[in-house]
Amino acid sequence: MKNNLKFAFNNLFYKTNKKLIAIASDDWGSIRVKSKKDQVELTKKGLNIASNRFDAYDSLESNKDLEELYEVLLSFKDFKGNHPIITPAFNAANPDFEAIKENDFTNYVSENLNKTILRYPASNKIIDLYKKGIEYNIFVPQSHGKEHIQANWWMKELQNKNSFARQAFCNEFIFIPDNLLTLPVNNIQGTFNALNISDIEHYEATISSAITMFIELFGYKPTYFTPPAMFYHKSLEFFLVKNGFKYLDVELIQKKCLAKNKTINFLAKNKCGLKAVIRNNVFEPNLEPNNDGVDGCLKNIELAFKYKQPAIISNHRVSFVGEIDEKNRTNGLKALQKLLKEILNKWPEAEFVSVPNLFN
Repeated sequence: MKNNLKFAFNNLFYKTNKKLIAIASDDWGSIRVKSKKDQVELTKKGLNIASNRFDAYDSLESNKDLEELYEVLLSFKDFKGNHPIITPAFNAANPDFEAIKENDFTNYVSENLNKTILRYPASNKIIDLYKKGIEYNIFVPQSHGKEHIQANWWMKELQNKNSFARQAFCNEFIFIPDNLLTLPVNNIQGTFNALNISDIEHYEATISSAITMFIELFGYKPTYFTPPAMFYHKSLEFFLVKNGFKYLDVELIQKKCLAKNKTINFLAKNKCGLKAVIRNNVFEPNLEPNNDGVDGCLKNIELAFKYKQPAIISNHRVSFVGEIDEKNRTNGLKALQKLLKEILNKWPEAEFVSVPNLFN
């Protein structure tokens, strides 16, 4: 019933007879757990990895992760000859741990991805691999902002010598769970999360810097923006338009920071000069034990096509990476292969597109 209502709402504003398939995948370029050794140390410090698949499996994508993902994508074509396309939402920067330590945790400093990968030997070729994915039109990056952290809150946590954030700093771990925060805040990984007006003062500078770093990485300007953890104040929309974005990833029913009421969003409805992109499907092979996510995803694709909607599949990098646990990558790619095969069997007229090309 919930899914039917979702598609019915969107049907008021956007319809297409084409059977479009787009995969929106978050968190690429961002650090998470640096290594298996760091994961063990973080567990001893109090991190409960059993409760969070990201802490259990996620890490900066490796050369092998991208090479094997590309191999799967290139093994399929739609009737127009297009390979499946992943639209990765990219964080173009990460915290500069060395610089922050040198200034005694007084100021936040970021680093671009070129510097981050110097500490990740298994990822030393990923920037060249990104470019190869763009060339093959199978991996088309868009923006997830600068770094995946509310930097002001994180710095305040670090200034407390007894905080978990400070203990985890030497492991280059920033995704502090709510129960291990000392501040009265939630979701510290939400870059644009806000509790008061002072929290939104960094918005414009952060967006501008994110675009500059993105262009340096990929050679083009992003047009599609996914807010980290989906938290943001409405002023973010103005800065996105000002900086040339055309599409904003939003939830169907969304509570914006500092707002009294929730907002109902509609697929492709213009708001502040942005078109709303609402993911109407999920493919996360490691979300539930003994469930690769394929059947549920296929059912929602069928619903999307029934209501003349594109199938916009929500995904995260953690589905396909294997530096922490190689079986996670193996299982994720096996499930992706199964999903793509079933899509083409059920809907031979299906077309693979990137998210920004959904409405062209």
